[in-house]
Amino acid sequence: MTDTGTQTKARIYLAGKRGITASVGHTVYHTFNDGQYSAIGREPFSGIRALNDEVLKAGMTVHHASAENSLVLLLPVIGKIKFRLGEEEGRFLDPDTSQLIYVPKDATLEITNPYREQTINYVLVWFQTQPVSRYFDQFALFDLQKKHDSLVQIFTTTQSAGYIGKFSGRSDQTFALRESAKGVLVFVLEGAFEMEKRLLEPRDALALHHLSSIEFEALSNNAILLLIEV
Repeated sequence: MTDTGTQTKARIYLAGKRGITASVGHTVYHTFNDGQYSAIGREPFSGIRALNDEVLKAGMTVHHASAENSLVLLLPVIGKIKFRLGEEEGRFLDPDTSQLIYVPKDATLEITNPYREQTINYVLVWFQTQPVSRYFDQFALFDLQKKHDSLVQIFTTTQSAGYIGKFSGRSDQTFALRESAKGVLVFVLEGAFEMEKRLLEPRDALALHHLSSIEFEALSNNAILLLIEV
């Protein structure tokens, strides 16, 4: 984690310094403190409680118990996932899709790798929230090739909004935020970016405050980022 002293308050969370929780067939890389992982400088950012980059081996199932009311963004990166909340029927998510769901306090989110041989990778982002409808659900289907060099909105709530985009190398971009007082969290899925004059590499995250727009440049072809306003 690195703090900067510029007018725009920023904090970088380097991928190589993330916390790791591992069990048989399942590895979680924690950008923020979560569960048994705790470190100085890794406190949750604004309304984002956890940002976890997870790897799950073929045929394995994991259970995430929610300690508080949460909205959870499910984003497959490599391979499809099967998920289920409590006793509900399981559903599938493919790459180039995402799902934002409400997970009540004490409920359990189940994630399964449906493949016989393939390891999968997905990202879970947990947001703090007040109780909402048990059936709150936002699904997004996006084609990053057709929407190349632009950010595609994948969810929106009264407190936050999420976007994903794939960019060509040396592609300069400016993205206007919904409210200048809000913060923004950027997570690099693939490639490298210069984000507000800061270098970000794969699975690095950057938290920013006090800005009305964000300027960035992709430093490699087909670089992909997730951007969340909170």
